[in-house]
Amino acid sequence: MNFKKVREIIKFDVQKSIQNKWFVILNVILFIIILFATNWSNISNYLKEHDVNFVNEEQITIQILDPENLIYDSFNEKYGESSNYKIEKVESNPYSKENIPDDNVILLEVKSNSEDIITAKLVSKEGIDNDIYDVIYDELTEARANLFAANHNISIDELNTLNEEVPVERELLGVDAENSDTKEVIKTISILVVYMVLIIILSRIANEIAQEKVSKSIEYVLTSVTAGEYLISKVLSVTIATLIQVLYTFVYYIIGNCINSLFVMQTTGASFGSSIVNIDTSIVSYVLVMAAYLIFTVFITALIQATLTSKTTSVAEAGNTTMILLLLVVILYLVSLSAISPYITVTPFMYIISCLPIVSTFFVPAMMIIRTSNNIANNNFICCFNCINSIYL
Repeated sequence: MNFKKVREIIKFDVQKSIQNKWFVILNVILFIIILFATNWSNISNYLKEHDVNFVNEEQITIQILDPENLIYDSFNEKYGESSNYKIEKVESNPYSKENIPDDNVILLEVKSNSEDIITAKLVSKEGIDNDIYDVIYDELTEARANLFAANHNISIDELNTLNEEVPVERELLGVDAENSDTKEVIKTISILVVYMVLIIILSRIANEIAQEKVSKSIEYVLTSVTAGEYLISKVLSVTIATLIQVLYTFVYYIIGNCINSLFVMQTTGASFGSSIVNIDTSIVSYVLVMAAYLIFTVFITALIQATLTSKTTSVAEAGNTTMILLLLVVILYLVSLSAISPYITVTPFMYIISCLPIVSTFFVPAMMIIRTSNNIANNNFICCFNCINSIYL
């Protein structure tokens, strides 16, 4: 293999990908979005403290049809003086398909029922905002509880205790369930990152190779390198350019979190060092393993995509080859999200197929984050096994 020529092609393609105005514009927009996303809680709190509202909300008129006075008094007592709501009591429902209420008008019709205790009907022109619906639903729930307690001669506290979920402490001795919620979030985000990266790389490789074949420009390139060297250089250039973008995105996320930590430190008085000490080491090891598997899988799938695309004769055929690999990626993405969890038993079949290249990227890191130390050692063995597979693939 002519490594010098391959290196020159890779360098040229990577520079062409990242040294253009659209790459800069993309990263500026991405940095701003991540900065807002990681600090949105602080921004929203600041806007609330200074009464800043970018949306002029209209006052909502809630008309209550309540002949038995089941909910009107309590509803009017709580929200009658609110600037967001105007509470009115009506004697009938005048609305129909021919007489549609205004945009900011909601009719709430409440009746008692021997089976359901209280039934309600909401009439509006279109859908109701979730915040408004939650207010109405909470009031109906409270009125229903009060009526049920009165009819059965029990207190509200006793009724609330009865309606609460039974506290069940789950102690999982065979898995690491500590910080399970955080780990589930990290697992979901990391798998989504792998999914998005693979989509971008597969699409780019198929598009670039197909266009070069159609435009005949590939013939000039192949005069100095072999077809195999060209495919390797194309795979590596697209992979490196994409991983550079992923690295930039990760740096933006770190910067956003650091800024968020500074705000938290000013509010709570906590030190930055204490937050670092409290980081779960298993999560750190998971992120590192996930990064290694990402690089491994990106290279393997990109090589497969380049090989398939080289056999096509048009851009449409190249798109079809991309759909084959994307279908596999989607299936693995959905299975890894639904079938691997601290609260779901991982079957022997899952362990077996996790030894396969590409599959391992979705399965092994997710298994690692919930396994004990012995199982983590087994997963590291699987990692080595997959590296050997990649060499001979």
